[in-house]
Amino acid sequence: MLNNNNQPNKTAFPHNLYPTKETYQRFARFCLPVTLIVITTLALIPPEQVPLATLGDKILHVAAFFTLAGIIDAAWPDTQWNWKKTVWLTSYGLGLEIAQSFHPLRTFALDDLIADIVGQGVYVVLVPALKYLPILRLRWDQ
Repeated sequence: MLNNNNQPNKTAFPHNLYPTKETYQRFARFCLPVTLIVITTLALIPPEQVPLATLGDKILHVAAFFTLAGIIDAAWPDTQWNWKKTVWLTSYGLGLEIAQSFHPLRTFALDDLIADIVGQGVYVVLVPALKYLPILRLRWDQ
């Protein structure tokens, strides 16, 4: 509906159905702790209980940290991907590996930490393509 000035009538639709950059950011900040809990749980349960484990441990590490990188980047969109985000996420991966070293069925694995860093790198490399995906491009809207 248009008002007398040919502008959309904001009272006709009291709730905007389209996400904004702010709602996208809030959603990412909600998803971050949920995702961290899920990934931490998967990292600390016995290996045979991990879903999709047949894909391979390194693939799961890359996918998990690609996802976390995207969520962290969306949660703080006012800064581009930078060393602080990389250090924070790599520290989390290191913490998981240290925690696994105390688990009787898990071990500390440097190659898992490298896969975590690769997942972040894949995210950074794919950012130009991700900007073209409709919902994801909200992260980069001005």
